[in-house]
Amino acid sequence: MKKWSMTIQQRITITVGACFILLLVSISAYLIRETAAKTVPFNRNLTQQIVDARAGEISSWLQQRKGELDALAYLIIHEQMSLEETLSMLDRYRYHKDSIYESFGIIDDKGRLHSTSGHIFSVTHRPYYQRMVQDVRPFVVSNFICSGSNQEEIVVMLYPLQSAADDPFMKYLSAAVPISQLQQMANAIQLYDGKGQLLDGLQDGFFMDGELGLDKEYQDRELFTASIQDTADWVLSLDVERTQLYVGMTSMLKSIAIISMVVGSVLIVMLMVLSSSIVKPIQWLKQDMIKAGEGDRMIRSTLDTRGDEIGTLGQSFNDMLTKLYSTEQEKRSMELRLLHEQLKPHFIYNTLDTIQWTAADYGADEVVELVEALAAYLRLGLGDGDDFVPLHQELLHVENYLIIQRVRYPQIADVRIEYEDELLEERVPRFTLQPLVENAIYHGIKRAGGKLCEIAIWIERTESEVLIYVGNNGHPLEPGRMNALNEALRSSHRREAGIGFGLYNVNRRIQIAYGKSYGLQLQVEQGWTSSIVRIPFSGGEMIPDE
Repeated sequence: MKKWSMTIQQRITITVGACFILLLVSISAYLIRETAAKTVPFNRNLTQQIVDARAGEISSWLQQRKGELDALAYLIIHEQMSLEETLSMLDRYRYHKDSIYESFGIIDDKGRLHSTSGHIFSVTHRPYYQRMVQDVRPFVVSNFICSGSNQEEIVVMLYPLQSAADDPFMKYLSAAVPISQLQQMANAIQLYDGKGQLLDGLQDGFFMDGELGLDKEYQDRELFTASIQDTADWVLSLDVERTQLYVGMTSMLKSIAIISMVVGSVLIVMLMVLSSSIVKPIQWLKQDMIKAGEGDRMIRSTLDTRGDEIGTLGQSFNDMLTKLYSTEQEKRSMELRLLHEQLKPHFIYNTLDTIQWTAADYGADEVVELVEALAAYLRLGLGDGDDFVPLHQELLHVENYLIIQRVRYPQIADVRIEYEDELLEERVPRFTLQPLVENAIYHGIKRAGGKLCEIAIWIERTESEVLIYVGNNGHPLEPGRMNALNEALRSSHRREAGIGFGLYNVNRRIQIAYGKSYGLQLQVEQGWTSSIVRIPFSGGEMIPDE
């Protein structure tokens, strides 16, 4: 397969440019589809909601009039007014409500209307009266009719009078209301190029075959209607040109095209600058790596002063070289030191044997025991160079150490060691227990003021871990100090909390061997200060040297 020979800069430009074009096309197609599918229906729904709301206001206005007629009817019946008294009272009420009502009247059982103006005429042929009589409705509103007094459009409202005396001259309460107020409420709707109209279904062009519709001259317009409650066939109507509902979509598409061209031009320039700023530093870093690989130990990247990811990469490269060279130097120093230290144990063992024989010749049995314990302690500590030893060897090492320390510190009254036999072959880092026992003596028992104390070592296993407790009941560790030490152990920052080298060394070696989730933790409970070691259970297998 032929290798792709384009540079990173070319790849970035082509890839980002193609992604931008694809994104632009996808967004445009999506917006066109969503606009056609949602924006126009949304405009229709919103317009219809406005018409419905205004129709509700008109219905509410009619309900207020119905409430007033109900109050007047109650007053007429409750006061048992005569026809003359009723007409007089209604005339006074009309005077106070002159802006709402044109006239009032009482209809008798013969269908004759007795008006507050003094006229008497029959309304039996009127559709609103017929609906009231035939359907026995509690409230009837007529269609638009022309007033005989001033030739203005009005509507007539009828309300039944349920008189206890069943007066034949007072059957229905009638009120004439000018339609102008309701038309003003309807005309207040002005959307797009249309204006709201209040219709009663009798106007030309709005009834076809008994259903609401549009004449041919209105077929290019959208019609929005809403019925008025408590009326026979009143309708609030708003008709607008269909194209007005698509105006927002057309403007949006033009804006998308203009913005796309501007953003595309800016993006091309930015891509050229960005790709250049990325590729050149990488090329410089590549040259530094080649020189370092050829053995130039003085080479360092100059990109570490940048504040971006490239600067971080350069800094990491410099840190890697520093650590690499430091590790190599440390390794050479340790090898030389190891060779030097290997000369010492043989001389120490011979010297201790000489002291032991001399003490035995003089009958100093206690000295013989101490020297024997010291020799065993040193042989275990300075033995072969294995990093991991069986747990039983660590325990033997600690026992010999305690034989020596109990002579020096008689306040160590007792030493208890508890464990499960299956854990004795578990391998642990060398010198794990002795520093913890030493820490218990110097910071717990020694500070207890001569009080007899105990040292306890117990080892247990969970499902996947081995827990080693080294505790003492001497001077307890203060809670604040314990929290600071535990935090330092978790973060491996020795100097921040003043942690001793022994605890730090044990914790650090465990974390290096097993990972950050294992290590050392301090605990104070019921007068006992304990150092708790957590390591993974391995079943006695050798931990691989990584």
